[in-house]
Amino acid sequence: MKWLAYAFAGLASFVSVIIIPVAINLTDYRQDLVPYGWIAFGVSVAATLLVVILETRAFLIRKKNGN
Repeated sequence: MKWLAYAFAGLASFVSVIIIPVAINLTDYRQDLVPYGWIAFGVSVAATLLVVILETRAFLIRKKNGN
C-alpha cells in the first residue's frame, strides 16, 4: 500500500508540475487543459497526504512496540 501511494504521489506530482503546464503552454487548448492540471494537483496533494499518514502511523506503531 505504501509503495502504491509513493508511486501515485510521484506520478501525480510529475504530471501536475511538468506535463500539464507544458501542454498548456504549447497548445491552443489552454482552457480545456486547465481542469486536468487541477485534478492532477489534487491527486498529488491527496497521495502526498496518504504517504504522510502511512509513514506517521508506521512510526507511531514502531515507537509503541519499542523498535
